[in-house]
Amino acid sequence: VIPPTLHFETPDPEARVDLVTGAPRTVSLKCVLSNSAGFGGCNAAVLFTPA
Repeated sequence: VIPPTLHFETPDPEARVDLVTGAPRTVSLKCVLSNSAGFGGCNAAVLFTPA
């Protein structure tokens, strides 16, 4: 399940991006990327795949 983008209201008509808005979307994925930016440059990215 992909949660909707928080506080998103109006898409740019020229942007070719598939955004999840309003309600969560159920999809089947092969992998998921999670990235985070922290204070002081403590950044991380994790790629999750099935074992």
